[in-house]
Amino acid sequence: MQVMDIGEVHSHFSSDLSDEIKRFAMHVVFLKSRYIFTWRQGKQQFGYCTHCGVHYQTNGLYHKEKAHCPHCDSYCLIQASGISRKYMVDYAYFLYYEKSIVDPNVIVARGIYAVRDYRGDYTNVKTQYAEAAHYVFQLGGGAMAKRTCYYDTKNCLIKTGQFELTSSSYALNKYGSHFGNIHFDYSNGSIIEAVKGTPFQYSTWDKYSSYDTNGLVEFFALYSRYPCVEYLTKIGAREIVETKLRGRQTYGAINWHGKDLLKVLKITKQEFRELQKLRVRVSCYLLYLIQTAKKQHWDLTISDLIWLDDELGGDWYLKQLLNFRVFDSLKTIIRYLKKQTRKYPKHFVSGYSTFSHWRDYLDDCKLLKMDVQNESIRYPTELYEAHQNTILRVQMKQNAKLDRKIRKRAKELQNYVYQYRGLIIRPAASYSELLKEGNVLQHCVARYGERYAEGNTIILFIRQVDTPKKPYFTVEVTNGDIQQVRGLKNCNPGGKVKAFVEAFKKAKLKKTKMKKSA
Repeated sequence: MQVMDIGEVHSHFSSDLSDEIKRFAMHVVFLKSRYIFTWRQGKQQFGYCTHCGVHYQTNGLYHKEKAHCPHCDSYCLIQASGISRKYMVDYAYFLYYEKSIVDPNVIVARGIYAVRDYRGDYTNVKTQYAEAAHYVFQLGGGAMAKRTCYYDTKNCLIKTGQFELTSSSYALNKYGSHFGNIHFDYSNGSIIEAVKGTPFQYSTWDKYSSYDTNGLVEFFALYSRYPCVEYLTKIGAREIVETKLRGRQTYGAINWHGKDLLKVLKITKQEFRELQKLRVRVSCYLLYLIQTAKKQHWDLTISDLIWLDDELGGDWYLKQLLNFRVFDSLKTIIRYLKKQTRKYPKHFVSGYSTFSHWRDYLDDCKLLKMDVQNESIRYPTELYEAHQNTILRVQMKQNAKLDRKIRKRAKELQNYVYQYRGLIIRPAASYSELLKEGNVLQHCVARYGERYAEGNTIILFIRQVDTPKKPYFTVEVTNGDIQQVRGLKNCNPGGKVKAFVEAFKKAKLKKTKMKKSA
């Protein structure tokens, strides 16, 4: 990778901001920073438009409403000039792309901090600019230099620090510690002009413009290092690129320095053709499964692996499934799970749901001392019915003993009770409550009764305040972290419940962790 110093980074930029940049700032970035200031002479109201600079007689405008300027047609906010403007300063940060002035194959981007201050003479407001970041993108590497910028409201000017190189290129507005809380924009048109005639013209950046709200600097930094981004996108594997951009786990499935597509994907031509034929989305995890299946000799088809990706979709679940190879091959287990999923679409909403029921069924069989080595017991023809039967038998066996322990434990967990926006969460109070929860919501919380009673996990119920006795969502907490939140038929929580869970975590779980660490 090519390494630059500060001087080399700055050498790619012209010293002044172009008229195009300033026009973009005024007509796009500060589009909402347009005001009509009003005052009165006798009974007549007058207005002054900060965009076109025209004074005119109005027909009567009201403070804080919006109206069009009759001269430039700008949509402006009305501001009574006699009302305090102590905090009337508009801030923005935006990105603008250009061609390098020293290398026609290199593109650059400026991160510009801009301010319009309306506290003083509103007829003479000037836009102030300061460059907070310089980005250089070239194949084989690139660089980013940044500096601190802030507006000195006392002296009415932008103050800046010294530029310094960063270890990687990132969007300053992405983090609240820099420019995350002010208006951000970037010029899509400037990218179009900047990439023309450069290697970045074919980078497929336009496929990510709607996804990337941070101005695409991280995309161009990624493409600079790994041009394979282009053909990953063109084969429909955008998910892989987005996974990398988000900093999520890629499972080591991609050879980013690969010289051709198959080397990048680390699969054979036959496997690639089969993926194309099946028109499947290619993810890092699916590639990881294909690669691992070959190394571990799992003898699974591409279709089997796609099912694992779609229906289990996570390394933790895969490890759980692998534990059951003590009984049979993965192929046999997956064939059984697929069949049961098709048989019970109302009860098994996904392959993971089927697997969870089967796993819990086998645990119940062990508790009941049933011979799981017997294939007919291990693979019941009607899994759902068989599982309901074992649940009932386990309940009958453990009910009285567990109920006493759970009632005692519930009293010890009252600090987890929390109410917020029409929802309340509390610990499961008895074993009969666990049974009711599982029966009504059609999930297997009852089998967690022993772990709950013994203090190995915590089972909490989310209820609507208006119907506190009606099962709604069930929560499992282990070691201070939420393991799962499940509603009817193991469904995941929606927006309202997700927001409640986040509020509960901040209010209760973080405090609990802090107390433990102290």
